[in-house]
Amino acid sequence: MSDREPSRVLAPAPVFEPPLADVPGVSGTAANSVRQCATRPERWCRTRPERQRPSAPQCAGPAPDSAADTAVRRFAERAVRVVLEAVDGRRPVAQLAPLADPAVIAAVTTVVRTAAAERRLGPAVALAVNVAVVRPHVAEVFGSYERGGRRFALAARVIHSRRGWRLAVLRLR
Repeated sequence: MSDREPSRVLAPAPVFEPPLADVPGVSGTAANSVRQCATRPERWCRTRPERQRPSAPQCAGPAPDSAADTAVRRFAERAVRVVLEAVDGRRPVAQLAPLADPAVIAAVTTVVRTAAAERRLGPAVALAVNVAVVRPHVAEVFGSYERGGRRFALAARVIHSRRGWRLAVLRLR
């Protein structure tokens, strides 16, 4: 940077909402709880209490993991690994039968038959598998996988039935 160029500094965005202390109906203890929430690193919350809306929740953190959440996460990681290995041809598609619905198995079979160009990039390796429990017996799975230095996305829906967790919907990108 030369001496003739002015230095550019980003300024914080202006605050358009009134502070919580000035909002009618919000006590000082509510404003204090927002400030205390901002000091907890293990939970997500707004770090600038003066921008917090009174109707917004004070602190929105992830629910503690239960045994069911751990089970669905373990199933999702295993199912994604098996699907990627089947798509690569490193595992027979028939091994998806205990994990997936027939529609998913048919889709994976079609991908195996038609996706030879993608397999030339290299083997697919799961990078991240995340699970969001939607309802008690339904969870959404999303994540990414890498093939030959390129990253791709994946999404799935898993459903718990009498036989355990099953892969009901799968989308590879």
